[in-house]
Amino acid sequence: MKIGTFSKMTGLSVLTIRYYIDLGLFTPQRSERYWDFSEEDLSRAAEIARYKSCGFSLQTIAELFSLLQGSTLSKQERMRRLHSVLDCESQRIQTNRRQLTLSLDKLNSMIRDIQGQVVTDSFNGIPLYLFSQICCSFCGKPLQWKDVCIANHQVFHGVGSCSCGFCASVTEGILVVENIQTPLIPAVDRNLYTLQNRTPQDVSYIESFNQWLNLQLNQLDLEGKIVFEDVLNTACFLNRAISDLNVKAYYILCDTDLQVVRYYMSSIRSAYPEGNFLFMVDDGIHHPLKEGCLDVIIDYAASEIYQKYGYRSSSTPLRRFAHDGTILAGRFSRRCKKQFGKRNPLEDATDRYQLPALLQDMQNNGVVILKERVGNRSVDSSVYAGALPGDVFKPYAFIGRWSMK
Repeated sequence: MKIGTFSKMTGLSVLTIRYYIDLGLFTPQRSERYWDFSEEDLSRAAEIARYKSCGFSLQTIAELFSLLQGSTLSKQERMRRLHSVLDCESQRIQTNRRQLTLSLDKLNSMIRDIQGQVVTDSFNGIPLYLFSQICCSFCGKPLQWKDVCIANHQVFHGVGSCSCGFCASVTEGILVVENIQTPLIPAVDRNLYTLQNRTPQDVSYIESFNQWLNLQLNQLDLEGKIVFEDVLNTACFLNRAISDLNVKAYYILCDTDLQVVRYYMSSIRSAYPEGNFLFMVDDGIHHPLKEGCLDVIIDYAASEIYQKYGYRSSSTPLRRFAHDGTILAGRFSRRCKKQFGKRNPLEDATDRYQLPALLQDMQNNGVVILKERVGNRSVDSSVYAGALPGDVFKPYAFIGRWSMK
C-alpha cells in the first residue's frame, strides 16, 4: 500500500512516517518513486504505539526492534541486553515522573499566588534584555509603554506606541505590530507543503546541509548573543537546532503570520521552557528592533522568498540590524538549470533561486563568505514555487560575516 493509505490506517501523518523510516522503525519496499508498505509494517506501527504509550523514546523502540528481530546475538546475551534497555527506560521514566511532580507543585504554587486579573506563565514572557531591543520600526525611537505586566524579569503584556503613529503590543508573550495592513513578505507555506512533499532521499540529503550549518554555529561563542531568524513559514531552522546551540543565547523568531509564530512558540517553549525568546509578528521587513542589535542572523531559505518580492538576498532588508562582525548563516536552493516554458509571473522573479544574485547582493551589503558547502546532487524541483519539470535545483549552505568598515 502507498504512504497515503498507510497514513490513514495507522493515524500517523506522512511526515511522521517518513521520520520513522529514517530511524529504521519502518522498512517499506521502494517501488519507483513510492514507498510500498506491507501488513508487517502495520503490525510494526501497532507495536510502536504500544511502546510509546509506555513512555518509550523512539530511539529505545528502534533498539528494542533490533534486539527482538534479526539479532545475531545468543539468546542469553539478547535477553541480557533487553533487560538492560528496559531497566534504563524505567529509570528515565521515573526521573521524568519526579520532574513532572516538581513542575506540578510549582504550577499549583503559581496558581495560589495569583492576585490580579492577568494570569501569566512564568516561562512565556519576553526577557527584559530582549524587550530593551524593541523600538519603533519607522523612526527608531523607543516606544512609550502602558499596561505593562512584568514578572520573573519578563514582560508578559503591554501596549507600546510612538509619536509617529507606530504601535505594537505584547499579548500571550508575543510581540505583535498592530498597524500592519498588508504584510510585505506574506506567508507562502504555512502548511509546510515543501517539507511534507519532499522525497525521503531529499529530506536526508538536505538534512546533511542543516547539520553542516549546526556544526558551524556550534563553533561560535553564542553566550549572551542575539540570534535572529525570520520567514518561519517555509521552515524554522531554530525549531530543531536550538537543542544543539548555547542555552544562554537570546533568540528572536519572526514571521508575518500569527498562526505560524504561535505554532513555533508552542513547540520551542514546551521543549525549552526556560530559554530566552522573543517571538514577534510584523510586516516582514520593518522589524521593531534597534539598529545593529543582531549578532547572528539565520537565513534558512529566507532569501528564496525575499527574491520573490524584489530583494536579491536577506542581507539587504536585514543590514540595518547587523553590526560589524554579525554572522549570517543560511541555506539556499540554487537553480542550476531553467527549463524553457511558460511560468507563473507572480512566482518567477528574475533573480529567484539565482545563487550569483544572492552572493553579489551579500557582497554589496558587506557580507564576506567564510565557509560554504555546495551541493552536487539535484533535488526534486516539483516542491519549488514557480518551477517547471526539467528545472534543476541543488542545495547550497554558507556562513559569512558582516564587515561594516
